[in-house]
Parts: sequence; C-alpha cells; structure tokens
Amino acid sequence: MSEPIPSLSDLSEAWFTELLRSDGALDEHTSVASVTLSPFGSAESMMSALHRATLTYDGPTDAPSSLIVKLASASERQRFIAGMFKFYEREIRFYAELATRARVRAPRALRAAMHPSEPFFVLVLEEVTGRRQIDQLEGVGFDDAVTVVRTLADFHASFWDHDFGALAETFIPMNAPPMHAIIPASFQGDWATARERAAGVLADEVLALCDRHESVASRLLEDMMGPNTLAHADCRSDNLLFDDDGIIVLDFQLAAICSGLCDVSYFVAQSVRDDVAAARADEVVDLYLARLAEHGVQIGRDEAMRAYRAALVFFLSIPVSLLAGVDLPERSVALATTMLRRASAEIIRTGTHEIYV
Repeated sequence: MSEPIPSLSDLSEAWFTELLRSDGALDEHTSVASVTLSPFGSAESMMSALHRATLTYDGPTDAPSSLIVKLASASERQRFIAGMFKFYEREIRFYAELATRARVRAPRALRAAMHPSEPFFVLVLEEVTGRRQIDQLEGVGFDDAVTVVRTLADFHASFWDHDFGALAETFIPMNAPPMHAIIPASFQGDWATARERAAGVLADEVLALCDRHESVASRLLEDMMGPNTLAHADCRSDNLLFDDDGIIVLDFQLAAICSGLCDVSYFVAQSVRDDVAAARADEVVDLYLARLAEHGVQIGRDEAMRAYRAALVFFLSIPVSLLAGVDLPERSVALATTMLRRASAEIIRTGTHEIYV
C-alpha cells in the first residue's frame, strides 16, 4: 500500500520525527520539538510549492537543523499541467530509481513519494548551503560554463543510448505523440500574449520564426532526438550550485529523453553571459563533446548541432511562457527578456532562423 502524501498542514513535529528516524538521522530517544515552515525559492514558473522546514529537537543530536520540502502546487491549473506531462512523477522516479547511477551530484532525498493516481507528491531534500549560485540575469562566465557542460556530459553519458523501457512512460521523449499534440498550440497561445512584449527584444528574423513556430514545431521535436539520453531539460543557472568540486544540480521535474545537446543549447543560449556566448559558444560545445568522448561516447559535430539548433528554438517556450503571465513581478519580466535576448543572438549566430522556414 502506498504511503499517504502529506499536505502542508500535515508536516508536524511527529511527521518529521518519523521521517528522520526512518532515515537513521534521529535515534528513538530524540524527537523534533518544533517545526517552522517558510516559503523557499522564487516563484518564477514554479510547478511546485517549496518550503524550508527549520527544526529544533528535544535533545542533543546531529540531525539537520533544516530541510527543504517540495509539494504539489496550490494551483489547480499548475497541478493539471504537471499531471499531464508527469512532471512530479519524473522527479520522484529520478530520486527513487535513477539518482544512484547518474554521474551528477544532487541534493540527497530523505523521502520521495507520489500519489498513485493524483498529481500530489512529497519530496524532502537536504538543504544545501554554502555554495555559490549565479544569478541568471548576470549570466555565467566561461570557466563556470565549462564546468557545467562537463558535468552535463558526465550525466548524459550515464544514460547514453539507454534502453529506458517503462521509464519512457514517465520521462516522456521530446518527440512523443503528446508533445506533438500539445507543444505547437501551447506555444502559440503564449505567443499571442507575449509577442508585443517580446517584439523589442528579439531580432526581426527570430520574431518571424516565433510567428511561424506552429509550422516548424514538429521538426523541432524530431530534431531534438538522437542519440538519446536522459536530459535535465531545465539546465539554467538558477538550478546550479557551484563549489570547489564542481556543481550540484537542482530540480529534475522536467527531465526527459532526448539528445543531451538540448541541455547544452538551453544553458548556453539562455544562461551564459552574452559576450561569452557570442565569442566562445562553439568552444563550449566542443568541450562538451570532448568530455563525452572521455566516457567512450562519440557524436559527430553535425549531428550535435542539429539537436543544438532545434533546442535553441524549442526552449524559447520557457521565457515566452513566463512573459505571457499576468501581473508579472519586475524580476520575472527582466529574466524573461534577458533569456529571449540571449537566445535570439544565438539563433542568429548559428543561422538557425534560416533552417526552420
């Protein structure tokens, strides 16, 4: 029988005591004395509700003083979208079934559980502190970008040309029928609202590409496939923590089966500093391919660039969706326009706008 999925009000002292004892972090003679829950993280495009649980105990212990709790969004619309695309299930299955074999550092999960039929879940993670996080508005410099793409290569090599079997039902391939059915209409709906805001940011050629997005969407989805791996699919600087050992990667809700170049493309085009992307994007891609080769994975540059270019256009959907929101905070507008400006420049630099006509 599956365990019950708690609501925010269920996260009591007794609940955390049971959690920490089952994890081995708390002995049977010590209990959680108090829990203080506070919102955690930013609200931009969030599909989930994140809370920091600050804990005190009734005796001496080495148990954590805080944990991060991730629950389903309070928005019925967000839960519907998450359920349709299995976003919650993706992250739960990553931690439950794939994290131990993935060559990537991620926060340790103390509990990862999903409701068997409804879009509700609970994910309790260690809180990772003392690391450096780069504001996406500022952009990532060259040396840090190299660290990121080398880590992506390590991660992708873990699942390169893997037979995903039943996992493909959760980590939905980018070219799966639901993607072909939903993505074109979804982009056009957001674009109708966001176009006026985006017009002053995008190059004219990219603006025209967005206008014809519906007619090229199926090509994009097919070009993002092969050789396939498990991609993070939300690799932006806000989901990366840097330290002397490399990076810790956050948030696996969008993880999907596709070419690993999709992660590289999204990261370079929307998180890397403008001047670095303009001058050294090709070098960053080559370093990713070289790192893959160290794992025995070979992919030709033409094949790599096919997926890279397709992802440049596909991932415009992230800032476009954000820009289509109502009553946006100032930072959300700044973030969306920055992502669009950078992506537009990379689309022009690579001639992608001339391919998808």
